[in-house]
Amino acid sequence: MKSPAAESPPDCVIRLQERNCENCGGSDLEQLWHQSFTARTRSGNYIFDVNNVVCTNCGFVFVSPVFNEADLTDYYASSFSAFADAAPDYDIARRLAFLDKVAPKGDLFVEVGANRPMEFHRRLKEIYGKVATVEINDSVSSDHRSLAAMPDACVDVVAHYFVLEHIPQVRKFLKECARVLRDGGVMVCEVPDILVYPQDPSALQLHEHTNHFSREVLHELAEQAGLIEFSAGAEHCSRSFGFAAAFRKSASVGARVAAADQYRRNGELFLAGVRTLERSEAELDRSYRTFEDYQKCGAAVILWAANDVMARFLGRCSGLGNATIVDSNPEKANVFRPRKVSTPDAVVDEIRKAEGIFIFTKFHAPAILEQIKSSLGKTFDSQTVYVIDPFGDRPINLEGGSGETHA
Repeated sequence: MKSPAAESPPDCVIRLQERNCENCGGSDLEQLWHQSFTARTRSGNYIFDVNNVVCTNCGFVFVSPVFNEADLTDYYASSFSAFADAAPDYDIARRLAFLDKVAPKGDLFVEVGANRPMEFHRRLKEIYGKVATVEINDSVSSDHRSLAAMPDACVDVVAHYFVLEHIPQVRKFLKECARVLRDGGVMVCEVPDILVYPQDPSALQLHEHTNHFSREVLHELAEQAGLIEFSAGAEHCSRSFGFAAAFRKSASVGARVAAADQYRRNGELFLAGVRTLERSEAELDRSYRTFEDYQKCGAAVILWAANDVMARFLGRCSGLGNATIVDSNPEKANVFRPRKVSTPDAVVDEIRKAEGIFIFTKFHAPAILEQIKSSLGKTFDSQTVYVIDPFGDRPINLEGGSGETHA
């Protein structure tokens, strides 16, 4: 009989609430794509019912009905934080270069969604008098839990990188950004770009995304919050699937400009991304068949990086055989309960004996293979390395004998 401590906590179904278009207020919404997703956190599983729609009046693509904010706050508070030793998955130089171009060198810089301080924040401290963070994840130390805790007109620059797509009340959040900015202050943001969804639907893989922005729609939403865009472009963005934009606080609040042509275009871009995502499932099936070949001959393999891509892969598995799941973040030990996730130092023998390795992150794959080589003296032949990450942000460049990998 299982002890209570050994039992998994009950699943939490994220409640839903009504949502009209925040850009134009319209209620004439066309359904584009529906999916359900189970997300794993430190405190248990959260079930998301995701219904993506497009506003037929202005072309804003978003989730409606949207996730209950209290439930969403609980979910983010218990989500896994970035592992402290993980390399940043964005281009620091690009972020700093854009800030140098658009942002004043003031006393206070605030970043919303700064999961944990990294090299980027250390560099910021060389530019601004003080760098503060806003983050609701309970496992992360931050200066504030929300912008609402900050006084009016106290910030020179407020930045949020790939945060706005997670916000259920976009206009309310943007108004808070405008409120905390001093006169002439600047808001800098990066968001996924719906223009690139047909080639790279990375943003569609994330169930928490409640908004899918075109540049025109973001421009309008910000203007209604008293933020006037003065610079934007994909070339400034620190990730390949988004765009960066800078807005200056304005005393006047703009009115929405009709963008009827956005309706069909944005809907088509979104659905093209869905089709690309569906093709990635076929690629996942091919990778799984390779994994089955290892299982049939009893070969030991490593599955590395406990993330959503691996969760999709494991959903195909009836059993793991001689496979060992590995992740450097010890917080993920029970993320696939009852399957165990081990840290590398706990399964040294299994790694050394493994005949193949399946890595579920393109960005970190070179570092993982180098870590195995330097710490254990183990190298995998190029024919036994399988990188499973259809829309990883950067190309794979594996050196030191690993060569090209299967993807």
